[in-house]
Amino acid sequence: MAPRTKLCKNRASGTEERVEKTKISGWERSKLSAQDKRMRKRMGLLNKEAMRMPGDESSPHPPSGFQLTPNSLFHISIFITLCECFLGIHPHCELWKHIFYLRRNNSKNTINNVGGVCICVRPEVGYFDVKFADSVQGWRRKWIYVKDESSDAQEYGLAPFDASEDIQRRKSWDAEATAKEKAATDALIARLQELQNTQGAELSGVQIITHFLRIRVQPLQARQNPHWMYSGAEDADRVSEDLPLKDLEKLVRRFSSLRKNNHPISFVYQVFNNFE
Repeated sequence: MAPRTKLCKNRASGTEERVEKTKISGWERSKLSAQDKRMRKRMGLLNKEAMRMPGDESSPHPPSGFQLTPNSLFHISIFITLCECFLGIHPHCELWKHIFYLRRNNSKNTINNVGGVCICVRPEVGYFDVKFADSVQGWRRKWIYVKDESSDAQEYGLAPFDASEDIQRRKSWDAEATAKEKAATDALIARLQELQNTQGAELSGVQIITHFLRIRVQPLQARQNPHWMYSGAEDADRVSEDLPLKDLEKLVRRFSSLRKNNHPISFVYQVFNNFE
């Protein structure tokens, strides 16, 4: 993807009129450490055929068929887990539209071509409070290449890599759900409120993160079954064996806003499961 574009306002020669001048600030060379690589291998994420480490390049130049791992996909993973594990449904397009919208993520003079669009929760929707610890800028310092493997069961894959792609705002980014779409999701919204507010069994955003990290099935990977068919340690979709509880808790805290001084992470929650 293209490096960050910085817009600087200057005065045109012989006039008081201000014009915009574009400056490019390049990526950093990926600083993926040996410890990072060991952790990914232990978690089953370091597939030699599907993942490649960048070399000395200071900006991404992935081979054909490869893409980057954007931090924003974490938000989508949480939504998929919520739908499949706690609502017992496939990811619901109308529900997504009811809850989320997109916006440009840039300062007054800077356009981030990577991380330039972020997913936001509509303020009037009582969605789970999910706070991410790592910023997009943090992700830009540790990037890798991941191959997009096609599947006959998938209609679409990741969009082809294009370093010159420009971010163009679209009306659909903040289009609200229609009255018909809202009516179709009323029962699901009510269930979300119930999950969050049932006394003694409240479900939190951190617990949703905990669940898909705990079962070792990535929500966005090509899977044989939806999460509600998860069968345990022998499940065909697992990418690695169970993590030690200490490592799992460390991972959850790394991906969320929780720190060691915060309250303990609760591993007790009820999921929707149809496996027999």
